[in-house]
This record gives sequence, structure tokens and C-alpha cells, in this order.
Amino acid sequence: MVSHVHRTLLFALTVLVSTSRPAAAAHCDPHGADAAALAAAWTAVDAACPCAGATSPSVYRACGVGVLQARYVAGLLPSGCRRRAQQRVTRSTCGRPGAVVCCLINARGRGRGRIVGDPALCLAPEGGVACVADASNVVEGCPAPACAVCVPPPPAGETLLACLAQSGTQIAVAAGGTGYLAAWAQGVDGTRSEVVGRRLDSSAAPIDVEPITLAVPLPVVEIPDDTFSNGGPRLAGDANGWYVGWAAAAMSAPVNAVRGARVDADGTVRGAHTLASALSFGQCRSGVSGPLDVASDGGGTFAVLWMAPFGCVNGPIFYPHVASRVTFAGDSATLSGGGRLDPVALPQPPVLSGTGGGIASGGGESVAVVFQTYADWATFPPMLVDHTVSALWLPPTSGPTDTRLATGPQSTSRAPAVAWGATSFLAAWSAVPPTGSTETEMRAVRFTRRNGPLDPDVGLLIAAGVAPAASPVVAFDGTAWMVAWLDAGAGGTFDVLGVGVRGDGTVVDPTPRLLAADVMNVAPSLTGRDAGGFVLGVVRAARAGRLAVTVRPVPAP
Repeated sequence: MVSHVHRTLLFALTVLVSTSRPAAAAHCDPHGADAAALAAAWTAVDAACPCAGATSPSVYRACGVGVLQARYVAGLLPSGCRRRAQQRVTRSTCGRPGAVVCCLINARGRGRGRIVGDPALCLAPEGGVACVADASNVVEGCPAPACAVCVPPPPAGETLLACLAQSGTQIAVAAGGTGYLAAWAQGVDGTRSEVVGRRLDSSAAPIDVEPITLAVPLPVVEIPDDTFSNGGPRLAGDANGWYVGWAAAAMSAPVNAVRGARVDADGTVRGAHTLASALSFGQCRSGVSGPLDVASDGGGTFAVLWMAPFGCVNGPIFYPHVASRVTFAGDSATLSGGGRLDPVALPQPPVLSGTGGGIASGGGESVAVVFQTYADWATFPPMLVDHTVSALWLPPTSGPTDTRLATGPQSTSRAPAVAWGATSFLAAWSAVPPTGSTETEMRAVRFTRRNGPLDPDVGLLIAAGVAPAASPVVAFDGTAWMVAWLDAGAGGTFDVLGVGVRGDGTVVDPTPRLLAADVMNVAPSLTGRDAGGFVLGVVRAARAGRLAVTVRPVPAP
């Protein structure tokens, strides 16, 4: 015998399905135009059919389907969304004590959800993953792709910090306190991004269960009430924690800003500030770009390198570099410096700096390293007479304000990197060999303010026959530097390669060592600790369009 409840459910389902046939081609936009109608329908179901009060699955379904049918007849539920609305009711744990929503991703990255009677029955398919969702139904618990997990998992020895459902991100990692901090850009509501991070212990294992927000909202003078998208994190650490700098772009106006904050060893974010901001419009405009790099000066002070580009439409664009120092006292940040390290002398500038650059502190000095081009204006157009890797010393300094370190590339979209060692700095860059036309060499030079470059004009040959796809990174672990770079392999793959360099200029690795294989075309981040060894941060591609943010320890050279 068929019960009255079952007859009611059968009738409601029959009406719902049969009346939907003429509109089978209708489209439901659950995250856009139809989101409000779906939300209202589900709210109505929750009010009329409380999940906690359901005595059985059939009773709950009959109630929910009846509410949805009534809203469809009243014109409150679009025809194309009836099936999705119904699935929230029919694929639910309501009325099933102990049941859970189980989300599954197979080895090909495809996701689905199901209801199981016990969490122990939520088992991963072969080569895939499974998780129990914190929801009462499959629709809300297992969106495609289901679960915040990445398939395949990271390689052995690598730790997954985040699995992002977005197309791009950046990563930064720095030693500080008694461990490390990793930061990346994470999408928010599909329109903007925020800078978040997780602290790691001395073995690079995560301390924070969930990411902490590092890019604290701040107003700017130009448009104090606007919403900003934040990204491009840069990190530096000291004994008490870290400094995080990031780029901020307004969502409704052409305003960009360079911002930063202090992150204590316990994860507290304080002293958020804006180093510079600019509203750019008109035929001739100026702006801000960065941060390019951050360094710890010691004693709670950090140096931040950024650019102040300016120029006119259909004319040259100039890229002077600016360095600001930030000192913290409690929750307050005090800014100093802010002057251009390489001012542009118009109308006939004898020297021009390229985009990008690195900054480092040590031995009582702070220095930025950039590419520069020298021009002779005796003729027009001017003759380019020299291309250099240059050190720009931050004030106050008792020596020269700039130092020629080595012959640099004539044209490149990449920037040099720099790190302090035990007694000198090391700058590294990708170079074109004398007989070549593309950058297939990695070179470096040691230098100090007092003695200038300590290696030949062309620098030390770190590696030859490589294919750098991004600017290099340099870090020091108390014994040796590691120069690392993203290298373009065959078939569109990318690897992170590295070479150790000792303080006396000895290149440790005759051929580059493989630090991470098959990563995304995203610049890696590298940090060292005086106890020895490094931590590398990379971004990997996962199935179903996800990105895996990972870190791994790297042994000392």
C-alpha cells in the first residue's frame, strides 16, 4: 500500500518534472542572475521544512518539493532552476541521523557528491580524494570541483598550504621568528583578491590551521571609501616576525597603492600603512608600482623597494626606483626615506633604469640592485653606450650613492635579485652570452660598498644553457647563497633550478640542481636560515582548474 505521504511526494515530483519538459533548454545561472531567486526559494524551504525537525527523508522531501512547486507556480522560481532547487531537497541529510555529505574528486579531477550514512563511508576513489562537507545537502556542500583539495597531491617532501579555485596567484616566503611565513594572493568573490598567509615552524610544517589575512583594509587619500584588490606579496623577516608588503588596486578608479604591515611571530597583524598611492589619469601621468622587494634592516626596521613610473601617451615611460624605510613602535608604523634612488634628469637623461629590482640589507648598509642603460646625447637619437647591473645605496651612507657592478643585458623583461651573505652581497641576473641572442646564462657578482664588485666585469658564470622564464631569486643560509630561477622546459613545462655559491665566489654545483619539477609559470620564492638550508615556495597546477600553493625544504649546497 502506498502511504499518503508517498502519494503526495509522487504527485509533486510528477508535476515538477512533467511541467519542466517544455523548458528543458532553460539555463540556470546560480551564481549570477538567478542567485537571488534560488536563495529565496531555499530560505522558504528552510522556514517551512526545518532540517532539524525532519522525522524521515521522505517527509522532508515531500515538504520541500511542495514549497518549490508553489514558488514555481507563483512565478518566483525560474523554470531553468527547478532541477537545481529540487536537488538541494532530494540530495540531503535531513531526516537521516548520522548521515553526511561526501564530496569526491576522481583521478581526472572531476567532482561529485553523495549522501552516506556514516563519515567512515566517505571513501576516496582510486587515485582521487574525498572529504566530508560541512553542509546538509550536496548542492551547497559539493560545488564543482568539490572540496578544497588538489589532485594530484604535491610531490613527496612538499607541503600543501592552499588549494585555490582561481587562474593565477603569486607566492612569497621568508624566515622570521622561529620559523617561516608564506603569503599568497587568494581570490575573493570572483572579482578581487586578498593577501593571506600561514606561519610555518622550523621544519616548514604549517602552524596556522587556516590562512590569516595579511592585507588589512586601509583607506587612501584619493578615494577613501573604495574597495581594493590586493596582491603581489613581498616578505622579509627578523627575530620578532615579518614585514609583508603588497600592491593594492582600486576596484572603481585608476588608483594604485603600495602598502604594508607588521606580522608578529604569534600571527598578529598590526601597523598597517600605505607607503605611496597615486591616481593616474590624463595624457601624461605618474603612478606607483610595487613593492618590488623587502629587506630587514634589523632592530624592527624594514626597507621597501618600489617604483614611481611616469610618462606621456605615445612617449617614453621612465621607471625611477624609490626606497622607504618602515619602523614599528607598538601598533604604529613610522615611514622615512621615500626619495628616488635613481632620479631621471630631463629632458636628456644620461642614465635610465629598467623595471624591477631587488633590495637587501647587511653589514650596516642597504642596497637596491637594478639594470641601467647609459646614453650619449651628442647625437640624436642618443647612442646607448653602456648597459650595467648597478647598486643603488640607500641613505644614509658614507660612500658612493651608486656602484657599477657588472655589464648587464641590453634588453630584458626580468630583473636582478640580491641577498646579503656573511661579508658581502650577491646579485644575480639572467644574461645573454657573447655569441647569443637570448638569455641562456645565469650570472652573479659579489660586492660591498667599500670595495665595489669582487668578481670580473661579466660576473660569475652560475649556469649556461638554461632557459630562465622569470627573474631569479637569491637567499643565504649562513654558509652559502642559493641562486634559483624558473626554467622553461620542453613541452611547456617549468622547473625550478638552483646553484649554490660560497662566500669566496666558488660555484658549488657544476650543473644546476633540480629544486622543484613541473611547476606553474609563476616566479618561485626562496628564503634561507642561518641554521642552514632553505625553504622554497612554488605554485603548481592541479586538476579541475585549481592551483596548489606549496613549500618544500631545500638542503644546503
